[in-house]
Amino acid sequence: MNIDIGHIQLLRQLIRSDMVLSRAAKVLKLSQPSASRKIKELEEAVGLKLINRKGKRFDGLTFFATRILNDIDSIDTALINIQNLAFEQSAIDQDSMTVATTHAQARYFLPSIIGRFQAKWPKVEFKIHQTMPSDIAKLVSNGVVDIAMCTENIASDPNLDFELGYSWEHCICIPKGHELSSGYLDMKRISEYPILTYVNGISERKALEAAFNNKGISLNIVIAAADTDVLKNFVRMGLGCALIGSMCYDPVQDKDLLIRPVRDFPNFQVATAWKKGKYLLPFVRAFKKMVIHESPYYESKIGQNLYAFGDKSGKFS
Repeated sequence: MNIDIGHIQLLRQLIRSDMVLSRAAKVLKLSQPSASRKIKELEEAVGLKLINRKGKRFDGLTFFATRILNDIDSIDTALINIQNLAFEQSAIDQDSMTVATTHAQARYFLPSIIGRFQAKWPKVEFKIHQTMPSDIAKLVSNGVVDIAMCTENIASDPNLDFELGYSWEHCICIPKGHELSSGYLDMKRISEYPILTYVNGISERKALEAAFNNKGISLNIVIAAADTDVLKNFVRMGLGCALIGSMCYDPVQDKDLLIRPVRDFPNFQVATAWKKGKYLLPFVRAFKKMVIHESPYYESKIGQNLYAFGDKSGKFS
C-alpha cells in the first residue's frame, strides 16, 4: 500500500491533538473509525509501528515515529505552501475585497489608500461595508468581510488577529470666531455649552462620557449622530459645539470651522483586524501594509490640523 498525503496529514494532526484520535478526526472531518483505519494503513505501508497503545488509547509515538517527525513536518509544511500558492494563483483574478469600517475611516483615512490599492490591483473591486463599530468584529469573525478597520475593541477580540495603526483623540469643533476658539480649554469650560457628538453604542462615546464623569462634570449633549459630517453641519447651523474624532477635519472643506484639542481627553488607536488563522490573499496583505505605512503620516497630519490654532509650545493654549 502506498503512503498518501491523507496519511501524513492525519499523523501530523494526531500529534497536534495530543494523541487524541477523535480530536484529530474532527479537524480533518473524518469519522473516528475512518481515522483509525488510516493510521493502521500508514503503519502497514511503513512496516513499523508508529503509535504506542494502551488498550484502545494512543499513548505517544514510537521511537521510529519520533525520528521521522522532522520529515513529517517538512511534508506538512510543503503541502500547506502548495495549497496556499495554488489558492493565491487562482485568486489573482478575484474581483473583490470587502473592508468593514466606520464612516470616519471610510470618509477621511481610506481614500488615499484606495487610490494606491487600485493602482496596484486594478482587477480587484474595493468594497466598503460601512457600519456601526459594535457590529464590525462579528462581520469579520463570521467571514462576511475579508478585513476590518476600526477603533472599537476589535484588538481585544480573541477570534481576531490585528495590527495597530494611527492614534487619535476627540477634539472640539466650533465655528471661527466662537468663544471657545481662544483661551484655555478644558472639560469644565466645554460643559457650559450645548454639545453635539456621536450616538450611544460607540465605545468612544462611552469613554468620552466617562472622562467627564470622572471629573464630576455633566455633559450637555443636545444632538447625537453616527456621521461626523452631519455633526459639523449642525455646528455650522449654530446648534452647538461638536466633539468629534480628530481625524475628521478637512482643512479645505472645513475652512469655516476650527478644531481644538481638549485637556484630559482619552486617546484611541485604530486597528486593522482579520479572522484568526485565516489565510490572507496577496491583495488583502497589501492593504494591511498600506494602512501601516500610511498611519504615521496620517497621525502627523492630524496633529498639524489639531494644533494649528494653538501656540507652538503646547496644545491647550
